[in-house]
Amino acid sequence: MDEKEFIASLQAEIRDRFMQLTDKEKEFIRSNVGTPYATLLRKVLGEKVLGGLRVAPVTKKTGLGAR
Repeated sequence: MDEKEFIASLQAEIRDRFMQLTDKEKEFIRSNVGTPYATLLRKVLGEKVLGGLRVAPVTKKTGLGAR
């Protein structure tokens, strides 16, 4: 397995684990985008791993979904 395949494998595993989180857990992660915590985590995990992952903007729930 070369480096590209290894990184793609890591990214796929991160995506799969993220999708298994509850909505509340996903929102917690999304709420940290741009914070010092997220910046530090990006330094630890590396741009090669996290650079290929899509980051969705933080959205506020409205209507019945906000309950």
